[in-house]
This record gives sequence, structure tokens and C-alpha cells, in this order.
Amino acid sequence: MTVQARFTIGLVYITVATCFAAQWTATKLAFREVGPLELAALRCIIAGAVLVAASAITRSAPPRAGWPAILVAGAAFAVFNVCAFEGVRLTPASDGALIVPTLIPVATAVVATVIGERLTGRRVAGFVLGTAGAAVIVVGGQGLGALLSSERLLGDLVVACSAVSWAVVLTASAVALRSEEHTSELQSRF
Repeated sequence: MTVQARFTIGLVYITVATCFAAQWTATKLAFREVGPLELAALRCIIAGAVLVAASAITRSAPPRAGWPAILVAGAAFAVFNVCAFEGVRLTPASDGALIVPTLIPVATAVVATVIGERLTGRRVAGFVLGTAGAAVIVVGGQGLGALLSSERLLGDLVVACSAVSWAVVLTASAVALRSEEHTSELQSRF
């Protein structure tokens, strides 16, 4: 891989990571104009339109066998958005920005066991350490010696539910795309 390619990949990674991190603050700002449920609905409508357009442009609809998993992923995406936005309404944006990216790999590994993925001891140890570290930072962010705010704790739990919902999205999407016919069709187009 060339130096320019590595630089480009790094730049794209930094840009995407910045956008993902900033979404929590942007969500808090958006609440000035629209409520969490409206924001979740808007995000789902936009995502649906983009996916339908991408499917139409590439002329590559998923096979019928993948539709049940796609419907599960779509429903889980809606639950993710509702939980993420409702949770962030109750808790600081910084909690959401920390909890979701920390818990998604953990939740995905656990949810993926439903489709036959293995959960190794090394993964479990990593997940426990990562989750414990995030918990220490979130609890520590409330101030030393302060009692935990029940509203903030509820918000953190709802945000954690959004991470589990996203794990369902990822796992269901993997099931939907497992069809060899669909995978080879997509590969031939790109």
C-alpha cells in the first residue's frame, strides 16, 4: 500500500470518527428545535430513502431469503434511534459518545452468538475491561462524592439499550448478506 493510500485511509478514518463523536453534541443541539422521537423518525426516513436509492442505482436488491433479516435490522435501527435520542435527552452527550462505541462491540459479540459466532475468553476479558473503563469514566464524570443522578443513570441505561439495538442491526445485516448470490452480484458491480 502506498503512503498516499495510507494517508487517505487515515484521513477518512479520522473524519468518520469525528462525525460519529460529534453526533451526540449535534443531537443535544437539535433538541432545541425538535423532540427525540421526531428526530429518530427523520433519521429513519432519510436512511430508508438512501438505501432504496442505492439499491435502485446499483440494481441489486437483496434476495428474498434475506428480507426477514433486513426487516429485523430495520426495526432494530428504529429502536436504536429512539433509544439513543431519548437517552441523550436525559444524560450528557459525553455519556452517549462513550457508552455506545464501547458497548457496540460487546453487544455485537454476544448477539452474534445467536448466529453461531464464538465468544472466546480473550474477547470476554477485553469486553469486561473496556466496559469497566467506560463505567468508571461515566460515573466519575458526575463528580467525586456526588450521588448518582437517577435521571442520568436512566439516560445511560437507555443509551446502552441503543448499543444493543445497533448490535442487532449489525448481526441481522450479516445474516441478510450471507447469500452467495447477493454477495457475488455486489462484488461484480464494484
